[in-house]
Amino acid sequence: MAKVFRFHDGNDLYDWQDSNPLNDKAIAAIVDPNGEHSSREITSIPSPFARIDLVRTAFNVVSKMGPEGDSIHHKMVSDALDIGQIFFNYEKFKDKIEIISWNPRNDLEALLNNGNPSHKLLGESLRLYYVQDADNYNFSYDSKLYLINYKDGQNPINIIGGTSPASLFFTSANTYNLDFGDGSDIFLDDEYLPLQKRDPEYIKYLYALKESIPNFSSKFNEVDEYLSMIFPLLTPELRTSIKNETVSFYNSLSDLNIDGGGEVVEILNTPLKKGKDKRDKIKESNFVIEPINNVDQELLPLVLPNDNFSGQLMYVTDFWKNTDKTPHYDATPISERILPFDGNKFPYLTISDLLEPVIIRTEYPIDGFYFDKANFNGDKSFLLPLKPLFFKYFSTDFLSSVINSERVFELKSLPAGSVEAILRVPVKNGNHITFKRIYYNPVNQSHKPEFSELDNKGAVIENRINIAITPFYEFPESIQPAYNIAYYDADRIPLLEGNVFDYEYYSSKNDLIRNVEPVRR
Repeated sequence: MAKVFRFHDGNDLYDWQDSNPLNDKAIAAIVDPNGEHSSREITSIPSPFARIDLVRTAFNVVSKMGPEGDSIHHKMVSDALDIGQIFFNYEKFKDKIEIISWNPRNDLEALLNNGNPSHKLLGESLRLYYVQDADNYNFSYDSKLYLINYKDGQNPINIIGGTSPASLFFTSANTYNLDFGDGSDIFLDDEYLPLQKRDPEYIKYLYALKESIPNFSSKFNEVDEYLSMIFPLLTPELRTSIKNETVSFYNSLSDLNIDGGGEVVEILNTPLKKGKDKRDKIKESNFVIEPINNVDQELLPLVLPNDNFSGQLMYVTDFWKNTDKTPHYDATPISERILPFDGNKFPYLTISDLLEPVIIRTEYPIDGFYFDKANFNGDKSFLLPLKPLFFKYFSTDFLSSVINSERVFELKSLPAGSVEAILRVPVKNGNHITFKRIYYNPVNQSHKPEFSELDNKGAVIENRINIAITPFYEFPESIQPAYNIAYYDADRIPLLEGNVFDYEYYSSKNDLIRNVEPVRR
């Protein structure tokens, strides 16, 4: 007997017999030869709108399998949720993406009537499927689709996904290796994140959107089932908030506009919203600097690790990953910086904001009775390689204090004349961030020192300079102080000849003393 070619199981048919159309059970019985593994995208479906159907089906399958998994269905659901989160956080990612509207009524007519035979054929095909699948996918000539273009992709246009009238959001099957995400989660990557593990504000927004779209359970049945499955997995506080505040929460959010213009992004004529400014939430981060000085500053910066970090500290919406590392150097002004692994605009400090790229070794040892030597003992000493910004937040006395049984700042001797600087910066709740930089001793002091803040590589340079201050005494406020400051410079190597030194004077509170009247002798 001839082989019966059939995707699903069923009784064999002989001669001419009636067969039933495929139903949900028959479709569910189809065995994927790839094992439904996420490494193989489902692409061979003969419809330009097949991706919308595949994502909708994925929500249905995951609702039955459970939220955790590595199947292609879990990948599509995770990616669709990523697209929704990109829309929600548009203000955060607008430098990397743009929203493009597709109007079926106008844009199909444009394809049909522009005179290009190929465009006309495409327009006819799209119109055929759009009309044919209207009931199944909730298509309407009065409802637009909105697509996300990734501006940093390799092609002129890189559509990574968009809105869907059947599954809220859908994605492309292409791989784009995005460089942005939320917290430690990179969007559209190979780590799949179910809804309950995402930003609570975004979770709340999706349930608010569910309540705002008319007939949601019938038009988005598969997504509705997924949301019902996820709800018991949420925290009690979030469940209570969703039950009591979805409508008011939705109304409190601003409409999402295309490039700040008048066109509002919609799904089935219901406006999408954009998340609120997260600055207040970021202010609660465990990485906010904990200054000793009184600092008149609206936004205290975060202090972010530039090396592996083992602490369990809350970043913005998630805990900091111990493998995440901030750049050693950021040329952007501190107030204009974008938080790494998050994307929000918020000030943060990294190692090169606080440590100089070069450390100066003195010809003679520094008097440790009067000056902080950072626990370094030897025939020679080092000037502390701290940038002025450090003293905006901390006093000089603070350098010798202890955080969690370790000195705030110390220098450690290394072989071949190199030295390591270790700076521990206090952050919220008694924690601290440790910065380390090695300053390498050049083979020949007459050579220009090689250093790189980008690579966190410092350099040692030896100056034959000395400064003496007398009297080493703090005068009462009622007395006009007068100090003798002696400066000695014996540098004669060509590299250092011609150096010009300037002096600034500070109080014990690190305030710059102005109107100093120097008298040279």
